[in-house]
Amino acid sequence: MKKFFLGIAALSMLTMASCDTSVDDSTTSVSYATLNYVTPLDGQSAPFITDAAYRYFFNLSKGRASVAMDGLSIDNVKYSFFTDTVPFTQTAYQVNNSIAFVNRITGVKGNVNKDSLLPVSDFNCEMTGLFYWYRNVIPGIDTPSLLSNDGTMIIMQYNIGQEYSVKTLQPDAFFCGTTHTSVQGAEPFESTDMAYRVKFNKGFKTVDVIIYNAKFSDKAPSLSAVVLKNLDVKFRSGTYSIEGTNIIPFVPESGALTEYKNYPFERFSLTITDKALTQAIISYRVNLHLERNGQEVVLPAEGYVNDASYLIKVKTSN
Repeated sequence: MKKFFLGIAALSMLTMASCDTSVDDSTTSVSYATLNYVTPLDGQSAPFITDAAYRYFFNLSKGRASVAMDGLSIDNVKYSFFTDTVPFTQTAYQVNNSIAFVNRITGVKGNVNKDSLLPVSDFNCEMTGLFYWYRNVIPGIDTPSLLSNDGTMIIMQYNIGQEYSVKTLQPDAFFCGTTHTSVQGAEPFESTDMAYRVKFNKGFKTVDVIIYNAKFSDKAPSLSAVVLKNLDVKFRSGTYSIEGTNIIPFVPESGALTEYKNYPFERFSLTITDKALTQAIISYRVNLHLERNGQEVVLPAEGYVNDASYLIKVKTSN
């Protein structure tokens, strides 16, 4: 069963934060550190990942917000900006038997480093708690951790003049969807219980992928977790993919990670498909080494997920 944070953070940050009530308007501010996927717009330079800090200022009485950023470093140059104020929206969503909220800020204007040649444009930001998140502890793998302390995830995109495209990137995310698998000699199998954690490693050149509740056919046993280590990150303009070949996976066993040579992955790929870097297509091929009638047989298995996302799909509440 999927486990996820219910998005109360985006509501609580506005209602529980310390507010300035000494004037007629009620105001508050919140700050978040983020990773940023930066793509140079010259068509030649390679994208890269770097961190930055963002501050969001809210006038709750007037329903308006502004944004400030600092700490973004590109080629040893520090970039910062602050914007004008614009209306923000808060939308309620029905999730199971609860109501969750998402705050959106769009269309802010400002100049990076106060340079009119570096305007902030195409700005879109969602502050949300509606994302999948497993708390399962896997031996040998870092415990999942959020960049924020209040359960808010920042999904944001903007341009810096004609120089750079900037998009927030999650260092730890759990992609969920419908996994379709087929094993030679077995009926096709579908599962919505499988989840794919993508955890960036130091330097952001590789990731570990942890597949939860891995199951390849109706009669096959379910593995609590399958770990694929040090898969390559392929940087592309405005997006990225994760790829690996000839991978010996690891599984938790007796409190440690153990090589699982019976299920070698011939290939694995996860390709980001949307502008916000939240959705993906996942595909892989596994060669299952099984014992039948005292002999080892090898059955190829294919798996794919066409609707993977780490954001929970929800409907607007009435």
